[in-house]
Amino acid sequence: MKRTHRSSNIQVFDIHDNPIHCDCKIAWLRDWIQKKGDSVVKLPQHTRCETPEEYQNMPLAEIPNDQLICVAKASTSYATIFVLLFSLAIWLVLS
Repeated sequence: MKRTHRSSNIQVFDIHDNPIHCDCKIAWLRDWIQKKGDSVVKLPQHTRCETPEEYQNMPLAEIPNDQLICVAKASTSYATIFVLLFSLAIWLVLS
């Protein structure tokens, strides 16, 4: 079965004021925000990182790709669960 992505179906995407953990797992979202910008993402400059501390309050779209790194952890965090659920939601909307 051939899948086509219809991102034009999304009219407004608002995740600002959410506690985003900015690491390698969120790079795809940063790329998407940079690509779509104001056309879809509501308040892209207000979509900011909560953690790690060095990126706190920094707009996700402004963090360089080589700075979005992952540190291995033994347990699953709420941020990881959020990213997985968010990824699934985007996939469902785009498929």
